[in-house]
Amino acid sequence: AVLSRVPLSPSVDVSASPNLSLSPSGASAKALGSTLGICLEVGGSCPRRIQSLVPGGPAQTSGLLQAGDEIVSVDGIEVSDTSVMEVLRKPSPIASKCRICVNRRGKKLDVTLHRAHFGMVRGVRKLLEMVDMLETNLRLHGAHKIVGSS
Repeated sequence: AVLSRVPLSPSVDVSASPNLSLSPSGASAKALGSTLGICLEVGGSCPRRIQSLVPGGPAQTSGLLQAGDEIVSVDGIEVSDTSVMEVLRKPSPIASKCRICVNRRGKKLDVTLHRAHFGMVRGVRKLLEMVDMLETNLRLHGAHKIVGSS
């Protein structure tokens, strides 16, 4: 999928779930969990409304969800304003499917996403931030000064 750059916001990815993995010795070790890359309007008038999509995350790269969509259910479980974060953060395996039903301007839309490794999404986001920074420097200083040309 093509990554379109969207403005980066300081919002928190509420769909990130902390998973536990087993080390070869069998001892529990904390591992980065899976994510859908969805940021909700926490503390807003509608906590189920998608505020933004994490750049490089499954929701953003799929092109199927949009800011403003209101989550109705996740994996067949109807969600309320108080349960939506709990349901989205339920520990789930990386690459597992997640079915999300949203209300978009009065119409219901069913979407299937694949959960991604939180660390991978964070890495892509940092890469996109660096590309934005480089483009800004190129605009401000010109390509010849950055690459050492005269």
